[in-house]
Amino acid sequence: MAHVWETVKRMLRGHVGIYALSYVFQLLMCLCSVFSTFLTSVLVDSYMGQLSKAAFLEKWVAQIVAGTPDIETLYQNTNLIGFWVLGSAVVLVVVSMIRMVLRARVSSLINRHMQDEMYDHLLALPFSYYKQAKPGDLIQTCTQDVDTIRKFLIMQTSQILYSLWMLVFCLVVLFQIHVVLALSTLVLMVPLFIF
Repeated sequence: MAHVWETVKRMLRGHVGIYALSYVFQLLMCLCSVFSTFLTSVLVDSYMGQLSKAAFLEKWVAQIVAGTPDIETLYQNTNLIGFWVLGSAVVLVVVSMIRMVLRARVSSLINRHMQDEMYDHLLALPFSYYKQAKPGDLIQTCTQDVDTIRKFLIMQTSQILYSLWMLVFCLVVLFQIHVVLALSTLVLMVPLFIF
């Protein structure tokens, strides 16, 4: 396992800042997704006249939208919520695009770094190694194995972190809505993580 982490550190050398920044934008994307969900809920509750029955987080979002602790003002100004929904969608798109651009940039930097390192390594090998090695093994190592490492560093870690962040955000929301339901969900998640 230590060898894997050493390889990851070596591949990210010089690119850690942009790599971390892509995950910051992923976190912002998750926050925007959760916030837009609550905006939709506030919009529906305001049209139905039921903002007073909203949960804590919905009231908090309603207070942000209203710009005042008095969320009853949203009954008269429902267009304000519509502008917030539109604005949050635009912010979500912009944040997602920045994250994708950063991820593509990191992917190309890591790919170039791995190819350069592989080329230098192959040049340093003695001729006797090439006499014994099969050409198919060398080609597979240079293409498929390098691509597998790059996909792990870019795609799989990104998907794992996205899933964990969404899980945390959803659990926070669930604990705000119903504690017993949240605890029972946590109990059921343990076997899911094991298997």
